Amino acid sequence: MGKEYEQRGIEAWFDTVRPVIENLARFADVACWQIGDLAATGSQFIEPTMAYSVQMFIAVGMRPIWTRIWEKQGMNFGIGPYHLVSNKPVQQYEYLAAFAAALGDDTGGEPPELREYGFLCAFAAGQYRFVRRLTQAERRAWGYAGIWHINTVAENKDHPAMFPLEIPERCIRMHSDACDIILDPFSGAGTTIIAAERQGRRCCAVELSPGYCDVAVERWQRMTGLQAVLEGSGALFGEQSRHAGEPATSGTFGRDERG
Repeated sequence: MGKEYEQRGIEAWFDTVRPVIENLARFADVACWQIGDLAATGSQFIEPTMAYSVQMFIAVGMRPIWTRIWEKQGMNFGIGPYHLVSNKPVQQYEYLAAFAAALGDDTGGEPPELREYGFLCAFAAGQYRFVRRLTQAERRAWGYAGIWHINTVAENKDHPAMFPLEIPERCIRMHSDACDIILDPFSGAGTTIIAAERQGRRCCAVELSPGYCDVAVERWQRMTGLQAVLEGSGALFGEQSRHAGEPATSGTFGRDERG
């Protein structure tokens, strides 16, 4: 929502995403991917960005190990102007996927008047091997399910399209162990950072927007009660001098280990 490629076209999306996928293939054992197709193209056609993502993951040696549908509970979408001049549907869905090795291994409910869906997928590289990490209760509740029923997050002052905490928490529990490193190359408001903290993992997160970096650090501080510190200088978050109105973040922040 509000991304540069929505104005500049799909090439800007490829320029952003392709190097991220290439780096994920170099460093990640498993990549869980959430994305929605690009409908605001200025034409009668959509850009199937999930299909493009799968092609790019396969090109760098990572293949899908699972796909899931996220049935969004609650509504957090708008009706775009392209509905007036095309047959494009309301964007009630996103895709979620996990990518890993060449090896790999329905829930119901009363239908709401209007359902929103998202597809989830997991990808991994050739060395991937299945590890049973979930408890029996977790496997029965959602681990075996092809459809995840998870509430959406309403648009708020922190972010217009924040995804629910439960999505990264489930992926983290399925594909990592305590103290493992979780990477989020599109951190946004820092939901994956919070999920990793809650699950006892370390998180490395990247975000281009200084404003969202501030939001992510502030959310982490509120959740943990700890103080974030600027790596290198040791300055506490918010303490470094800056012009009025500028974001607080400028560099890499971590937790304060001084006491």
